[in-house]
Amino acid sequence: MYADDLIVLSASVVGLQKCLNTLYDISQVLCLDFNSKKSVCIAFGQRHQGIITPLRLGPQHIEWCSSVKYLGVVLRAGSELIVDTSAVSRKFYAAANSILNCKTAGLDDLSRLHLLESYCLPVLTCAVAALKLSKAQCKALNVCWNNVYRRVFKFHKWESVKCFDVVEVN
Repeated sequence: MYADDLIVLSASVVGLQKCLNTLYDISQVLCLDFNSKKSVCIAFGQRHQGIITPLRLGPQHIEWCSSVKYLGVVLRAGSELIVDTSAVSRKFYAAANSILNCKTAGLDDLSRLHLLESYCLPVLTCAVAALKLSKAQCKALNVCWNNVYRRVFKFHKWESVKCFDVVEVN
């Protein structure tokens, strides 16, 4: 749970419906409302593609979907929990481009790097410590940072920036 964002997890659809019923009952006592249009269900596991019983939160239906965004992290339905890092990469490049393409040409390289570290790197690494990413995903996120690092210091694409030990994403 985080502020007004809530995740309810269950090993079964029946168990999830029981959790939703309990949530609804408590929300009525506390005079809280849930927005079913902003609420979705997503399935993980062997039967994620099977016919799944529609769920309800009180009188409202909750739709099943193939992906969900929670606190900036995109999760995809599948046989296991799949974290989509492509959305994070796009956001990172957009943030980095906004810094590198605006009027920072007058700044020295270290100042530009400081801006990128302060405003863009958190976009790239948000929630990484709480996620189980594959080695390929970690490498892809590291490539994002290395590409921006090359741009700041005017390295060529074929030149390595590993000697700077830029970002370790694990």
